[in-house]
Amino acid sequence: MMGLREDCRFLFLASFLVTCGTTLAQGPLPRTPSDILKSNGYPSEVHHVTTEDGYILQLDRIPQPGKPVVYLANQLVSSAAAYLILGKGKSIGFLLYDAGFDVWLSNFRGTNFSLTHKTLSSSDDKFWEFGWHEHGTLDNPALIDYIVATTKQPSVVFMGHSMGATTFFVTASERPDTLKKISAAFVMGPASFLAHHRNPALSIYHPVANITQRIADLTHHHRQPVEFIRSVIDRICNSARRLNQELCRLAGLSPDDRILSDIGIFFPAGGSLGQILHYAQLGDRKWPGFRKYNYGTRGNRARYGQDTPPDYNLANINTPIFMYYGQDDSWCTEEDMALLRSNLKNVRKSFIPLRKNFKHRDFVLSDTAYEDVWKEVLKDLDPYLRQS
Repeated sequence: MMGLREDCRFLFLASFLVTCGTTLAQGPLPRTPSDILKSNGYPSEVHHVTTEDGYILQLDRIPQPGKPVVYLANQLVSSAAAYLILGKGKSIGFLLYDAGFDVWLSNFRGTNFSLTHKTLSSSDDKFWEFGWHEHGTLDNPALIDYIVATTKQPSVVFMGHSMGATTFFVTASERPDTLKKISAAFVMGPASFLAHHRNPALSIYHPVANITQRIADLTHHHRQPVEFIRSVIDRICNSARRLNQELCRLAGLSPDDRILSDIGIFFPAGGSLGQILHYAQLGDRKWPGFRKYNYGTRGNRARYGQDTPPDYNLANINTPIFMYYGQDDSWCTEEDMALLRSNLKNVRKSFIPLRKNFKHRDFVLSDTAYEDVWKEVLKDLDPYLRQS
């Protein structure tokens, strides 16, 4: 119960830091990854990459030309800033650069820094018709192709936390052409199999996911997922039905709680309803699996040629994979991580930090993350650094 409240406080703080950190210097504009780098005395480059379907993505770089490349994929409704926000000596972006890597950080479509399209406006509903499947099948390939062409390096080391890790498995399953350009994958809190999750927000939201999609289609809320989902949960928790109120209290939410806008998995730094709904679908305790988006029987037949969405094919991934997740991770439980490992044939390492209360968010916002996990990650990365 306290875990959800702690998540809410974390999300509020992270959102404040990322989006309001330079209010005095920049007015209402959000703090950019480049600003964070420069304020810590590091070099910075900003690149823009266009995907096959017309999205123009910002790609941030901490340049060390000629050095091995690490590519960091961003989290759910987050951005490259999450890998930098704690600063030098703490955040993994800085640690990787200090170790000798050429560091590239993604900002997937829909984040604060990637709201441009060749023909669409970000105020159009059609702009927001994507989820993390598209990050894996379209964004990662475009960004990795650009990095390889720019650096003249044959491959990149892929690194991602949470949804960033999810997108690796989508890319590996759906884009073998891109997978050839990934020498290894380092996945932290890899949200994939979620049937055994312990996340209260996901438990509340899962039963109404499909209803929410239909309402969003009718009311054009695709571009306001955080605000819309807050309103859905607020209505549930404030309804007259006693069962609804009891469920909300069990999750740490009561009609008197006014922190619903920052609940659990929603981090308001840009994102789509489709991302959130897809995770909610995977939270089905009666149907474990890591599968494609469920459009309903009719939609599935049109897209997949079958009544149910197919599983992502993880069995043929030969890329070395290094997994890291916390003992107190409400998203990535040991049961679900065991399911993930059983579907992969080249897991080189599965590491759990010793700190028992290490949570899903601690990879990016814990002051002790270096001692807890990043020191181990850097040691595991060393062979890829020495390949230069």
